[in-house]
Amino acid sequence: MVTFARNGIDNGFNLLLDAEVYDYAYTQSGSEGFIISILHQLDVPIMKSYGISINSGQASQIVVMPELIDTSYSAKRRFSPEERQCYFEEEMFLQHFPPEWSYR
Repeated sequence: MVTFARNGIDNGFNLLLDAEVYDYAYTQSGSEGFIISILHQLDVPIMKSYGISINSGQASQIVVMPELIDTSYSAKRRFSPEERQCYFEEEMFLQHFPPEWSYR
């Protein structure tokens, strides 16, 4: 059986946060709540640039969509990884994210 991610509101990631609004400090947004940011696990989160404000007492839905880019074999061969500033799966293997554990 092949497992895969499914879409839809019932198949997403649910997170319940306790704001503890009795104990908060002043923020520029002027209200208590959270700022969340969805990034790659190795990216540095810069909340001011990438954060989304979530006020307490509300339900929020955030859509996350992957972007897959296909590249032709001739383009891969023409430019080196340094020139194109990216690596393909077969060009680099990461020590902590091995392909046998389904990382890509």
